[in-house]
Amino acid sequence: MRFVFATHAFCGVIDLEEENQWKIRSHQILAQGHHYGTALLDNGGFVSFRRQSKYQGSELATYRQQQGQYEIVETQPIPFAYGSVHQIAYVQKQFFITNTDYNRLVIYEPGKPIIEGIIDDADFDQNHLNSVYPCGEYIYVLLHNLGKTESEIIVFQQQNQRLILLHRTRLWDFGCHNIFVGENELVYNGSSRGHCVWVDLKRNRRKARLEFGGHTKGLSVTQRYIVVGCTPTVTRAVRDQAPAVLKIIDRKTFCHIADVDLNFPELSQPIGNLNEVRCLSEPELAHANIKGLSTPFQPWSLASRDLAYQAYHRLNRLKRGFLPRG
Repeated sequence: MRFVFATHAFCGVIDLEEENQWKIRSHQILAQGHHYGTALLDNGGFVSFRRQSKYQGSELATYRQQQGQYEIVETQPIPFAYGSVHQIAYVQKQFFITNTDYNRLVIYEPGKPIIEGIIDDADFDQNHLNSVYPCGEYIYVLLHNLGKTESEIIVFQQQNQRLILLHRTRLWDFGCHNIFVGENELVYNGSSRGHCVWVDLKRNRRKARLEFGGHTKGLSVTQRYIVVGCTPTVTRAVRDQAPAVLKIIDRKTFCHIADVDLNFPELSQPIGNLNEVRCLSEPELAHANIKGLSTPFQPWSLASRDLAYQAYHRLNRLKRGFLPRG
């Protein structure tokens, strides 16, 4: 299986031998520097957000495979005010961009007016939105909330040139990243505790919770597997020096089955804090769902009365400590 990954220090592609204990068959480092959001294009290529500095010089770099290697074929600036862009997605010629420092979701299609969904009427990083999942006519956005309250998911509906806020619900964790919404299921990373959480949306109850330790960020979902990025919890200043691994999960059983170490020996430094992972060799279900779900969206609320949740919630309140900001 082939994946693209983005870290605080590199962007790269890795090929894994699923049938051989997930050993690395090959890898290619595409670029150095701080990379985050990575969107998959219709032609097999992808676009990665490459940050030169926080407020200037950043760009969207387009990669395509040529003669067996991925190469940059185009770069384009971001044509609106931005700061710390996090996750991005691409659906039917539209980029869905989490414009974190300006507290809004941006839908950008070249040559057309920009569409914005502003959170809580704030034009500063109040909620730290960091993840986006387009799903049919609905758009799911994750609010990290900077560790002040539990993270939230909000749901927009796109109507022509407007984004209508339909729903908002709290998660069971602080400092979260990533969203995948399937038929009656939700998967997200409870990043501040190094967890990956699987939710039954039909019953609004937790199905499973995997505890990896460190900081979980980056989520790939295919028909058979879930892949989660995991990095030790470090301060922001040294995130480009952190090691990282991919946690391979059997999607049917939600059991952790393998680790893939991304710290390649030829590099002069660790791979860096992992920000994004997308599957290139199979349909990437966590990037977007163009057709949407089979049933219309129904508001849901994760059960606060769940006894397992109550026990975990009390413990989390007592042990919160240092929470990474993003």
